[in-house]
Amino acid sequence: MEASIYKLNPKKIKALDVECLKEGTFIWVLHADKIPPHIGISHNGLYYSLKANGRDFALPFKEVIQVIKRKQIASLFVEVLNENEQNLFDFFIENKNIIISKSTCLTPLIKYLLKVDEPLILVELLDKLSKEQRIKTIFGLHLKADFDGIPNYDHLDIKKRIQDIQYVKRSKHFSKSN
Repeated sequence: MEASIYKLNPKKIKALDVECLKEGTFIWVLHADKIPPHIGISHNGLYYSLKANGRDFALPFKEVIQVIKRKQIASLFVEVLNENEQNLFDFFIENKNIIISKSTCLTPLIKYLLKVDEPLILVELLDKLSKEQRIKTIFGLHLKADFDGIPNYDHLDIKKRIQDIQYVKRSKHFSKSN
């Protein structure tokens, strides 16, 4: 497995100024150094994410940043040109059942940003956005000095991670009920 399938020049990753997240659309890549990372999206200061055990819906971005800082989570924030005229809040409301039935955190971002329903991984989404010249700036927080890109992973890695998270959740719930 390659060290990174989506190379980034560390010199082009800007230090995050948290206040820039107040306006615009950002893809959040949490645990950017892990396989697979977790993906969320924010628009004008509100954060959305589909998780294996639920979802984050319209959270103020500063709440999520506090967790990232407290846990020192390696994160990327990819500012993108948003060509979708639909409000992200409305999108998540209207697609609630579809989004929840899907199996990855990336599914709503693909549908919202690209207006397609394809099973992509993060590097494929970033590649498409890059080819369309829709990536404005990439910011980083808590990245190691040698960080040079998104680690290589595939759909099986995603499926396994989701199953692991759901198994742990079921195990905790089962042990509490006994």
